[in-house]
Amino acid sequence: GQGSTLQTASCNDIAAYLKDLKDRGNSDRTICRKLSSLHSFYSFAWIKKGFQSDPTLGFKVRKTWENQPKAHSEAVVDQILEPRPFAQDNELARAIQLRDQSILEFIYSSAPRATTVATLHLKGVNTKMRRVKVYGKGGKGRYLPLTTTAAVALEIYLRYGRPYLVRRAQSVEGVQPSQPDEVYLSA
Repeated sequence: GQGSTLQTASCNDIAAYLKDLKDRGNSDRTICRKLSSLHSFYSFAWIKKGFQSDPTLGFKVRKTWENQPKAHSEAVVDQILEPRPFAQDNELARAIQLRDQSILEFIYSSAPRATTVATLHLKGVNTKMRRVKVYGKGGKGRYLPLTTTAAVALEIYLRYGRPYLVRRAQSVEGVQPSQPDEVYLSA
């Protein structure tokens, strides 16, 4: 209430503060951030400053502002992963299709970060063991498993699609015969 200090604030004071924020037109996200800040302050004050109570204990911080990814239906995922007929007369279209199919199967199989997909190196690929070695933050390596379908799609791309993309990159960019180390190449 009026005249309360941080040290003497009660649960009712916190509730009144949150109601006031809402009445002033603050968004739920802003209110949650402010409550989270109060939680952190009172945790610190309890441990380090000897506060005798924490008036925020009765309040739960909802992370309403976090945008949760929207999941596709099984039918949509099946449609995305369904192989399409190759463009018989266009080798570039075929290579891109094989690359994209492999990427989708890899993502569906192992749920890697986008950066992981973009920086996957040939030396880390083992389709026979159905796994790839990836490097996370700090350069620490770990293995991601591949489903059989993902391993097969990757093997087909590496055998039939990627060599064309390498040749194309070398002819367009004047790259020397040494192949780039990344698995997935742009067209």
